[in-house]
Amino acid sequence: MKEIFQLTFQQNCNLSLSYIHTSENPSDYLSRVYSKSDASISKRTWIYIQQKFGPHSVDMFSLDSNAMLDNEGFEISHFTPYKTPLSSGVDAFAQIYKSSEIYYAFPPFCLISAVVKFIIQEKITCTLIFPDFKPVKPWFTVILSYSKEIVTIGYKGDKGVLLYPSKKGFLPDKRGLQCNLCAAKFSFIGDNNTCADKYSKIISTNPQKFIPVLFIGDSIIRFLTDVYDNVHVVSNGGAKLMDSFHCLIRLIDILDVFVVIFHSGTNDLNKHFKPGDIQLKNAKKDIQYVFSSIRDLQTKHDIAFVFSGCIKTCNDVVNFRINDFNTHSKELCRRFNFFFIDNSNISKRGLVDSVHLNETGRNMFIQNLNGFMS
Repeated sequence: MKEIFQLTFQQNCNLSLSYIHTSENPSDYLSRVYSKSDASISKRTWIYIQQKFGPHSVDMFSLDSNAMLDNEGFEISHFTPYKTPLSSGVDAFAQIYKSSEIYYAFPPFCLISAVVKFIIQEKITCTLIFPDFKPVKPWFTVILSYSKEIVTIGYKGDKGVLLYPSKKGFLPDKRGLQCNLCAAKFSFIGDNNTCADKYSKIISTNPQKFIPVLFIGDSIIRFLTDVYDNVHVVSNGGAKLMDSFHCLIRLIDILDVFVVIFHSGTNDLNKHFKPGDIQLKNAKKDIQYVFSSIRDLQTKHDIAFVFSGCIKTCNDVVNFRINDFNTHSKELCRRFNFFFIDNSNISKRGLVDSVHLNETGRNMFIQNLNGFMS
């Protein structure tokens, strides 16, 4: 109060104060409006993204109130839509980007197309958060073509993945996600192989556009390359369900396929550093999503879909999850009217190590496939 009095005395002015209720004050209007476009991801989701693609140093689309934190708990630099006290710059599209930084982008959904173009144009090392809308948006194939890796960070119906602004701060979403939420890693330094580039050689060395049967999966199916003449095998070592699915989306747009055989490896179920129940839950959600998406694809492409079940490993604990997953997948195949190849007859005797097939296991796998191929 003394400082205010001193200022008015020095300036020889009169200061008159009056109370105006916030609802009657036009200048307070924006402070009373909460937009879903200002949403943020939960702490748990952010930690996962930091470990997977980080550490991130700059938040491209943020407010002072929801800027993300680094591993030490301090706010990372962030760009805001307008000038604020803690802002490192106004308007993400007007900034100069450094190749040494890893940027994080969770833009309003209406800006995703522009953001993707901007990331590619400026060659920004960045993690982009985006919704997996259905039907698929045009920018999804662009993300698939240029990103290094795509992971699902939240599934349709999940609660608490997003935080929305309110009078009490940022609170967990209680309605649940309206669609899957994904994160894509963009990097234009060093190895320039993208998700799509992994399969470009396969496509370029196969001038035949018509593929009677496309067999897609992890390294388990690699030996099938020389077994069938009319089967085009795409084997990606370490691939999870969503990795194979994103590859399938890309290939279907390029090749004319009659039958798709989708083999489910064990990479979604055998990670020792993750709780088994969480792995099983996420794998079930992924396969539900894959099957629903395949059904949507069948409205545009005349393809038959065949699902090849998981093969057991040498680990009895993992096998328990595999049995549960296969039972769930078989029921989904029945519901969606897809074919199901049962590989439960392949036991530990058919393995050369903990997961890969020896000659006995390969012969049994071929026998299971022949039952369908014939």
